[in-house]
Amino acid sequence: MYASITDRAVLDDNAVTDDVMPGDDVTPDLAPIEERFASGDLSGALAGLTRLDLTTMPVQLFDRALPLLLMSAMVVKGETRARRILDDVARARGDADPVVAAILKTYRAEACDAPDAAERLAGEALAELRTLDAAPVTRHRALTALINVRVDKGLGFDEDACQEAEALEPGLALVASVDSAEAQRGLLSYQVGDIDTSRTSLRSLYDEAVADGHFMIAGLYATHRAMTELYAGRPHAAREYLDEGERLGAMPHPPTPAVVRARGLLAVQERDEGALRALLAEPTFHGSEEHGAFGRAALIGVAAARREEWLEANEQLRRAEALADSLGLHEPGRRLWLDFPLAQSYVALGLREEARAVVERLSTMSGGRRPLLDGVVARINGLLAAPEDPVRALELLEESVAILSGAGLPDQLVLSLIELGRQRRACGRYAEARRALQRADLVAAQSSDRSLSAVARRVLDGSSLDALLEPLTEREREVALAAADGDSNRVIARAAFTSVRTVETQLSSIYRKLAISSRHQLTALVAAARR
Repeated sequence: MYASITDRAVLDDNAVTDDVMPGDDVTPDLAPIEERFASGDLSGALAGLTRLDLTTMPVQLFDRALPLLLMSAMVVKGETRARRILDDVARARGDADPVVAAILKTYRAEACDAPDAAERLAGEALAELRTLDAAPVTRHRALTALINVRVDKGLGFDEDACQEAEALEPGLALVASVDSAEAQRGLLSYQVGDIDTSRTSLRSLYDEAVADGHFMIAGLYATHRAMTELYAGRPHAAREYLDEGERLGAMPHPPTPAVVRARGLLAVQERDEGALRALLAEPTFHGSEEHGAFGRAALIGVAAARREEWLEANEQLRRAEALADSLGLHEPGRRLWLDFPLAQSYVALGLREEARAVVERLSTMSGGRRPLLDGVVARINGLLAAPEDPVRALELLEESVAILSGAGLPDQLVLSLIELGRQRRACGRYAEARRALQRADLVAAQSSDRSLSAVARRVLDGSSLDALLEPLTEREREVALAAADGDSNRVIARAAFTSVRTVETQLSSIYRKLAISSRHQLTALVAAARR
């Protein structure tokens, strides 16, 4: 009996209901269980599965039953428990049958946190099942496992594997739309920077799930729809999707790590620190503690980076990076794009080699094929070049802005515009600096991104004085500021090791260039610009 294998893994936590006892029925009738699963009754599905004997079940039914068991257990009991169940099934079933061996290998690949090992296992299982022309459900699963692990590794979305999975689907009775190739497009494309593909797929998948009454699955799609809107600069739409998911009763409590990330990013963009603190204080959805810890550290780090509090940002983002690595997540989009602010925090803290290591990793992942990564790489390289080669830094930051203008994530464009404005100002190109910062403010406002708007406006306000003094020479700027601060001509002359007559000549030039006629007017202009 399969129940005897899993009693310590599932039944000790009352996974079955009081009216369904394990062992009462060993008939391998999966249809009612599949219906329960599809309707979102995963506890009921899990209870039904514990009544079946997977150790002697025919391969064609085992192919259908094992994914139901593992997915139900993962949601109801958590990832750790699901992995224990897989180990128990593998020990009891054995792998003498090559089809069973390939099936078990596929699910070991899904449970494996080491991306290279997961890719090898899934690839081997897929090759074996192709050769044997057996277990179509698992063959499809091996393809989706490969798609996911390749995204995790930072290799991008494997459209060829997706199309192969799609070709299998007419002959399969997929239990849930979340298993489909179209779901892989929707759930993963935005995480490699392709917002539009995800949005199109998720819209139809969500509508279908709601129409079918599969509200738990609809909640999953709602969460990912919210993420696509957040990345695309539409937080109001993101809030609507999250709220709709809650109205459907599709959002579990405590919230899953995915919901925490979506709600957290929304709070960051809206500068709602109270909402972020409350969210981070909630318990983690059971069985997902490591994913929850990763999400919390990443959100705290991203929020600190938005405030340009680089020490805190670096500490939290490095912690999040270590957790992501332990989970086998190397794709920047799977890591909430934490690599971007992490690299910038390294630059701000003078850790140049660490910043270069992040740049090298992002460049390798892109290979010149991913504009988002290329634009961020150009930004970080521009910041690295600024102290020694200001002209090259300007070129790189301008390149970053040009690339990110069409990359689909407006927040990254805003960040590059801000840095371009700062660098232009440092090079004395004040009017151009102001234009870059005004554009940054405009894009942030259009995206309703309050946290980036605050940064853009702070830097823009600081550029008002530079714009005012742009017509002056460097020495005239020093004299103008000293005079506006109340220093006498004699004090100014003494500090510059020059004569009072020279200072008077410089002030006359300053008045003419600024179209004023007195020290009083100069003082008022400077004070207004500083405000």
